Amino acid sequence: MITLSVRLPTTFFVFALLACAFCCRGWAGDRPPAAVSSRSAGSTRRPTSTLVYGPGGYANPTLSNPVNPLSYGADNTGVNSSSDAFQNAVNAGDVLIPAGTYKITTQISVPNNRNVRCADPATVTISFPQSTNGYAFLWAGTGPGSIANCTFTGTNTAHPAGYVAANQWNHFVEIEYGAHDIWVGNNYFRNCWGNACVHTYTNDNKPATNNIIIRNNQFENCGIYGPTTDATTNQYIVYNIAVDCTIGPESDDSLQPKNTGLIEQNQIIRKFGTGWENIGGVALSFTCGWANGLDYSGMICANNQGAFSAPATHLPWLYGTMVVGHGTYINNHGFVVKN
Repeated sequence: MITLSVRLPTTFFVFALLACAFCCRGWAGDRPPAAVSSRSAGSTRRPTSTLVYGPGGYANPTLSNPVNPLSYGADNTGVNSSSDAFQNAVNAGDVLIPAGTYKITTQISVPNNRNVRCADPATVTISFPQSTNGYAFLWAGTGPGSIANCTFTGTNTAHPAGYVAANQWNHFVEIEYGAHDIWVGNNYFRNCWGNACVHTYTNDNKPATNNIIIRNNQFENCGIYGPTTDATTNQYIVYNIAVDCTIGPESDDSLQPKNTGLIEQNQIIRKFGTGWENIGGVALSFTCGWANGLDYSGMICANNQGAFSAPATHLPWLYGTMVVGHGTYINNHGFVVKN
């Protein structure tokens, strides 16, 4: 068993320019942090650092006069659907969700200028029992906004997880069609059925989904990805923990806007593998882009860390380092390089 370090030829001037771009795009105080060396490990121990990975590692966005979904008829026992109550609440303003379990059965469409926050991920669970195509929270062409401090849970509870390609559009959070300035942070995402728990997207004809930050979340037991980005510009994915969940961009075709951005300081941990791997797909991996032979040269992936724990017997794979149009890989450790 060999822990490999990937250090492809890079231009640190390009890396610095990208970091500067994120610093200046209106995310006050949420800039890409200085690179910190990750250490290789064959366990789930976190790298030795003053940085905090996963939920609780960064301040949540400020709410403005938030409303309580209980005031709109939400059921905090999880027995009845709270979808209508949540929709009415988010239509009215920012939302602060108190302790309880809330079942979502139809998508919550989030308008412009809305922040949604749970009181505490230890006491607030958003249950999304749907296993077919559909979303819990949707930003479609809207922004700015955020979803923070919640625990999302699905019904894909087997280990390894299941995966059905026909139902790949099953996401806890969907950000699409030119949505912009969305912050997803300090959440737990568990047992999602689709190709990602958090998914960003646009098609060939709509503007790029832009300026998306996914940070300090923990993803567990995924169909394929924890977070994945498709045709998303100026993305920043940082300090997430992904257990049996892939992280990386995946575009569909060359007519979409190209993925651009920075993925750094994330932990990818193998235990059982992903649902896709379980049905014969690629093993749990980390990537800066390789799918469909497309151009991922606008992506930088730096200082990410792979690890494994029982019952797994090998490290996660690293995909896309040698394909045409690959992103820039800098100082990623704890992976087995595959292509």
